[in-house]
Amino acid sequence: MKLVVCLDENNGIRFFGKRQSQDELQRKNLFELIGNSKIFLTEYSYDLYKEIEFNFEIIDENIEIDEDSVFLYEGEFLDKFLPFVDEIIVYFWNRDYPFDETFDEFEQDCWKEKEVLEFKGKSHEKITRKIFVKENKDE
Repeated sequence: MKLVVCLDENNGIRFFGKRQSQDELQRKNLFELIGNSKIFLTEYSYDLYKEIEFNFEIIDENIEIDEDSVFLYEGEFLDKFLPFVDEIIVYFWNRDYPFDETFDEFEQDCWKEKEVLEFKGKSHEKITRKIFVKENKDE
């Protein structure tokens, strides 16, 4: 399963329960990357994607996890999905925003940076996408 998260330069993810920012070209990049994979997301996040036809499921407490899909993380349900995650896709806004929640799972020793891509967003001068894969320490 892939986990997707958007962060500022301080790994900030939310401020007062709301996402810090959003960008139309970041979403386009995500869909180019994941193709037709199912996306698990909250109703709050669905508002950003409702204009696009895609395979999705709104997350609730009783969700059954499909390990071959994508989890769009914005501060909720991490404990439910994290055990199934083998790849983290981080979009960095390359700005400092106010934040009261951070995400730094990808900084743990079990994650290895696999790829870096920089591109111009619609509302952000530069967005950096980094992909981290889980290393199997048993091999």
